[in-house]
Amino acid sequence: MYMLVENRTSLLLHLKRSPGIRSWSLFVGIASIGLAAAYYSADSLAWKLFYMTGCLFVAVQNLEQWEVRGC
Repeated sequence: MYMLVENRTSLLLHLKRSPGIRSWSLFVGIASIGLAAAYYSADSLAWKLFYMTGCLFVAVQNLEQWEVRGC
């Protein structure tokens, strides 16, 4: 579902949206690539942290936005 009704009154309507299964799957996949690159590389600790941080950043950027709106 795209949007869910969180709370409905005669004056206010609260809608909620959270990332779907596609976004979470993409997040796990990209984060796993960073973890695998850090685990299997023979680089220094600084490079391993760079791999993991970079992939985690890209994974978070690909998540759909969390939204809570009041109308």
